[in-house]
Amino acid sequence: MRIIVLSLSCALLVSWSQSLRPAQQRAGGSSAAKAGLLLAKGAKPGQRPASLAVLRNQDVADLLHAGTTTRLVAKVIQDSEPAFDLSPLAILQLRNAGVSDEVIIMMMERMSHTQ
Repeated sequence: MRIIVLSLSCALLVSWSQSLRPAQQRAGGSSAAKAGLLLAKGAKPGQRPASLAVLRNQDVADLLHAGTTTRLVAKVIQDSEPAFDLSPLAILQLRNAGVSDEVIIMMMERMSHTQ
């Protein structure tokens, strides 16, 4: 009986993980994967990579939803080319997505340094 339940659980897990793969491929990969690529560009400390990844509101929300620490999200925000929408409506949407005020402020500060 335990073997059957375990087999069914494994089959469901494999099926679920395979159903996610096409969605990530259509979207060009997950935000976490984009963040990894951004951080792996090989820039020296204090130096920005030659071509920065563009970071949008949804990317930040996806990173946090995936369990990425605020510290890592801060680094990604710092090392990216921001394209954030920080209108009042967009801030409400970020808050509803679980993005903290601390992260939203980081996004605002990053945008102010690019203008």
